[in-house]
Amino acid sequence: MNIKKIALIALCGVSILGTSFLIMTPTVHASTTKTTHVFKKIIKKKKKITKKKKSAPTSTLPSYSLADVSVHNSKSSCWTIINGDVYNLTTWIAQHPGGEGAILSICGKNGSSAFNNQHGASGRPEQILKTFQIGIAK
Repeated sequence: MNIKKIALIALCGVSILGTSFLIMTPTVHASTTKTTHVFKKIIKKKKKITKKKKSAPTSTLPSYSLADVSVHNSKSSCWTIINGDVYNLTTWIAQHPGGEGAILSICGKNGSSAFNNQHGASGRPEQILKTFQIGIAK
């Protein structure tokens, strides 16, 4: 078999088995080595395209002003702002381990300092809090 036929067979094998066949199989002939090099370049370009930097996700949550939040200042409707996010804590009032008073004291207000002073950088309270997020503060 001559070199051109071997290159053609190798190319057919690539189209059937995929480009990984050529990359993983060492080549002996100059023409197939050149083909392998071309396929490696194509694969490199494809990887660069798929690795494009993803843009930051945009928030689909609505934004609320302090005036919007201040209307929800009771046990039957308790919203608060904590660290720039808005939370509806109505259902959490009765479940809060520190008692209802801790939550009721921040209903309708910016409760950032109360939350941060009590919980600091504790991970668990922040995880629980995130489940109640309804928006972001304006």
